[in-house]
Amino acid sequence: MGQAVGEPTSLSRALVDQRATLSGSSIFLGSALSSNFQPLHGDHLRLRGFRAIGTVRKLVSEGLLDPTPFHVSTIAPAIGQGGIACDVARIHVNRANERG
Repeated sequence: MGQAVGEPTSLSRALVDQRATLSGSSIFLGSALSSNFQPLHGDHLRLRGFRAIGTVRKLVSEGLLDPTPFHVSTIAPAIGQGGIACDVARIHVNRANERG
């Protein structure tokens, strides 16, 4: 899931609203500023992340987020090498310019 001001709040809100149909799914979070992910969402979702910044801190303090000891620069290689399981990734990219 995207992080901080780049968090897709509509998408994360829809995800938690439909969490019962996704029971057992693992969500990997960065830092979050919205209140979309709350401790009660641990009823169906397994929450993981690499930092306890913003609203993610509450999830960690309540023992509902499984912290993963990765530096942000090692996340992509960790996904590629299987260190972080990932079925679907939502990534943020810039709009194409004259170079593509």
